[in-house]
Amino acid sequence: MRTTLKATRSRSPELNGAASTNGADVGAAGHKPRVGPLSQVSAYDARKRRPLRTFGKIVLWLVLTSLVAAGGLAGGVWLFLEDTVDAVKPHSEDVIAAKPELVEVADDPAAPAIALVIGYDARLGPEGFDEAHADTVMLLRADPNRDTLTLLSFPRDLSVVHPGCKQRSEWTGKLNEAYVYCGAVGTLRTVQEFTGLKINYLITVNFSAFKQMVAKAGGVYIDVDQRYFNNVTGPGGFAPIDLHPGYQKLSGQQALDYARFRHTDNDLFRNLRQQIFVKSFKQQIGSAISVTSFPGFVGALSGNVEVQQGGSKDIASDVVLRYARFLYDLPDGGFYQIKTDLEQLGEDRTTGTLFLSPEVVASSISEFLTPDADAATNAADLAVGKRLAAPKPANVTVQVQNGNAVEGSAADAAERLRQRKYVAESTGDADNFAYFDTVVQFNPSVRRSKAAAREVAALFDGVVQAAPAGAAFDTTLRVIVGKTYHNAIAPGAADQTPDKAAPQVDNAPEEIGPLIAQVQPQVDFPIYVPQFKAQFSIPARQEPVRAYKLEGHDAVSIQYVINGFKHWGYMQTSWLDAPILREPSTEREYKGRTYQLYFSGPRLQMVAFQENETAFWVRNTLDQQLTNETMLELAHGLRQPASTR
Repeated sequence: MRTTLKATRSRSPELNGAASTNGADVGAAGHKPRVGPLSQVSAYDARKRRPLRTFGKIVLWLVLTSLVAAGGLAGGVWLFLEDTVDAVKPHSEDVIAAKPELVEVADDPAAPAIALVIGYDARLGPEGFDEAHADTVMLLRADPNRDTLTLLSFPRDLSVVHPGCKQRSEWTGKLNEAYVYCGAVGTLRTVQEFTGLKINYLITVNFSAFKQMVAKAGGVYIDVDQRYFNNVTGPGGFAPIDLHPGYQKLSGQQALDYARFRHTDNDLFRNLRQQIFVKSFKQQIGSAISVTSFPGFVGALSGNVEVQQGGSKDIASDVVLRYARFLYDLPDGGFYQIKTDLEQLGEDRTTGTLFLSPEVVASSISEFLTPDADAATNAADLAVGKRLAAPKPANVTVQVQNGNAVEGSAADAAERLRQRKYVAESTGDADNFAYFDTVVQFNPSVRRSKAAAREVAALFDGVVQAAPAGAAFDTTLRVIVGKTYHNAIAPGAADQTPDKAAPQVDNAPEEIGPLIAQVQPQVDFPIYVPQFKAQFSIPARQEPVRAYKLEGHDAVSIQYVINGFKHWGYMQTSWLDAPILREPSTEREYKGRTYQLYFSGPRLQMVAFQENETAFWVRNTLDQQLTNETMLELAHGLRQPASTR
């Protein structure tokens, strides 16, 4: 994925090794995904899945994170890297056969790379031998130029066209059928055909590694959002679970229970819990691996993981270490999970086959290739009331004119600007066809139009000018396409900054105060009382306020619920260096207090601060329903009771 440790970065159009093309167009405009029609029936019923499928993505991340966590070590760990490489070298016939299907990563330190990860389980088949089923298919894209790691996965039951293999000719069927009939190489071909992407690495993972990895890490800390309990098991029941709300360390079995839970919600929330787990495991793994413990991780990988790469060379220890550095140094804000909402899925209830429209697939691939790396910073500025340097693209109107005499160039440029969320229209020819560079004129009568012009000019490598006298226009910008324009703009992401909104909070009712007073004697710090709650919230039905011990420190969890199943809450603890507090995305001052902000893409997942030798944080719902402004206001409203000041 990454080919050097630290290097001078430069803009590069090379997105997929040998594939030299505009990243926003690969798989989106340059290739039409081959999918079945969008069904009109209701969304996918998550309960049809086998329990093992629900934690496949987590197993993949456990293995991948452990593999690269060595990047945080120095000196002696290098001695074990050769063992690591030997442990993950391809040994299966189909993984070995996949090498010619992969594309070699470009010899450029800034070149992104894409890996296909296949999670499979082996079980006893009807003929008495092991059958292998691919229950998870995930794409990872590492971009050292933007310090981002992007994840994209599709449902295993999604209808796709399979190009086939020696055992079977082309057919249309569920995505996971590729592995059943054609193995890893067949899955690789199907995904490349389906997405239009060129893939550099293939990683296959056996699910049996899950508990081993968590055990080797010494458990993992999770901010559990609610009371999870179920003891009704067996046929027709669910897996057992017994977790209390609040930040705590989970064992391998507990982590598996948390990730698999599906008793009161659906696949969407289960996937979101998995994402929380992934970040938490990364926070834990850095301190869990040492020179003495690393061989144990290598042992867990051996026989369970295979890594194949494109090109003439085999995977080498220096490549493993470079991957290690990239992921180890990557901040939490650099992770981007491309989500496919259940509402976008159609289903054939007879076969269980799922469908996505080509437009949804193309949009997901475009976002996968070009995540908005500035989303967290821009969103933080907007939430605290700081005006962005340039207006959001959705607030910028643009007229595009042809200044190069090439038919259709203005219309093409306008369409590419619309893909970046600008309000753009082609308005015909310019005053002449002699423009060499693309010129971006700004309207002086429109506030911040010059800043907007700089942003657009960067996309075209163009020139910024004020609108000439006598050439007034009523839009924010006018773009005159010059001879240097060749139906492409600079690779980049569509703006994902959320709109500014007022905090959606109500005054916290009296009902929470008495509950806090009951547990105050159990902790050695004054418990801060929420002055606000998110609109439509009520205290959680089970354990709304809980005092307990956390690694020898006092801790208090305060939990609210919206609509009966979306939980958010507060944590307070004297453990000031808890792993969850590491690596905030950014820091901002809001109404006189400085906060550490933890983003997931453009939405705040957590807001934290420290006062009186105590750490405080407010946690969003799993689906990030609370707006950024609401999250900040909730944190601002967390105050020490007057009687204890």
